[in-house]
Amino acid sequence: MENKAVWLAGPGKPPRISSAPTPKPGPGDLLVKGVAVQLGEWKIQAGLTSATLTYPTMIGLLLSVIVEKIGSGVSRFAPGDHVASNSTGVLRKDARFGAYQRFALVRQEMTAKISRRSFDEAASLPTAGGGGRILFATGARPEMQFPPGVSGFFKRFIDDYLDPNNKDFVQWVWWDYFEVAFTDGRIKSLPLEVKQGLAQVNEVWDLLRREQPGGKRLILVP
Repeated sequence: MENKAVWLAGPGKPPRISSAPTPKPGPGDLLVKGVAVQLGEWKIQAGLTSATLTYPTMIGLLLSVIVEKIGSGVSRFAPGDHVASNSTGVLRKDARFGAYQRFALVRQEMTAKISRRSFDEAASLPTAGGGGRILFATGARPEMQFPPGVSGFFKRFIDDYLDPNNKDFVQWVWWDYFEVAFTDGRIKSLPLEVKQGLAQVNEVWDLLRREQPGGKRLILVP
């Protein structure tokens, strides 16, 4: 089986399409043939993140595919199954799991059968949200002094996703102190002390999860 892939030579460098080895599934792996892949991870290609990858590599995460082969220990899937998966390629730093190729590896625990859904629809399901609540934490207090690279990342996030023109989306986001807002419109303040450095991010996240269980996403904006 000839494999073709979108190779990324390094951050900020243009991608190229060329041949790639066809990976072999290990224990718990599925070798899949891509049908639809969700577009994303452009910040990695543009060199706008601090992700440390071994180049050249293949990126891409969310895809809907047909199972070609299964590794040992795989019991829920068989060749020919139509499935959707998060390949976790960037997180694994393993190009074999990059979604932007004809044949890729995915893990069985990150994969589900797509039933009657189309491949295009299934590729977008992992980020659809399903009407669930999304948790935001925002603030701009003086003590929130993150390293410049981190501050730049959050600024880009605001530019991309929190455009002030989208008033319906951001009307409940406050920038002068910490608030927690859910998509159902309820807002609750939390007694947070955010100190200098990244070490506090996990501490804040743990506190938010204890105070307001059910949130799916945390966004810290200095």
